[in-house]
Amino acid sequence: MIKKILLDMDGTICDFCNAALKLWGTDLNRAKEHWRPRDYKLERALDVSQKEFYDKIEKEGERFWTNLKPYTWANELYSLCCSIAPTCICTDVGQFSGAFTGKIKWIKKNLENLDHDDYFKHYMVTPRKEFAASPTTLLIDDDLKKVSSFRLGGGQAILFPRYWNPNYKLENKAYEYTERILNRITKN
Repeated sequence: MIKKILLDMDGTICDFCNAALKLWGTDLNRAKEHWRPRDYKLERALDVSQKEFYDKIEKEGERFWTNLKPYTWANELYSLCCSIAPTCICTDVGQFSGAFTGKIKWIKKNLENLDHDDYFKHYMVTPRKEFAASPTTLLIDDDLKKVSSFRLGGGQAILFPRYWNPNYKLENKAYEYTERILNRITKN
C-alpha cells in the first residue's frame, strides 16, 4: 500500500535538459548525436567540463529554474499521484544559488492542482531522497542512483524513462509507462 508519493522535478515533470542545452545553442535531439543513452552526464554531449556546464547555469541564476518548461504530462502525472496518495514534489538544488527559490516559484507557477495558499507543504528539497524511504513511500524519479538508493533504504520507486537512464527505450511513452506501473503497484 502506498501512503506517500515523492515526485521528482528535473527530468520528470520539468525539462532541465533542453533548458541547459539551450544555453549552449542546442537541444536534446541534436545533443543525442554526440551523447550515448544511459549517460547521466549531460555535459559530455557538449564536450565541456562539468564546471563549465554548471557555471553557465549558475550565471542564469533563479530565472533558469523558474522558467523551466513543464513537460506536457506534468500536471496529469501530478494529478494521478495525488489521486493515489498525498504527493510531495521532492527535488535537489545541488550547489546552484538560485535553484531553491527558482524551484519554489516553478512549483507555484506550474502545478494546477496545488492549493497555492498552502504550497509550502507540498515540496521537499534534499539530495538524499533515500532518507524519506519507507515500505509505504513511492519515489518517481529519472535518476537511477536516487531510485536505487531509495529502494535500498526500504522504499518503492519507479525509474521514470529518460534518455539518460536504463529505461531510455521507453522515453517516448514515459507517462504511459509510469501510469501503468503506478496502477499495478496500487492494485496490490
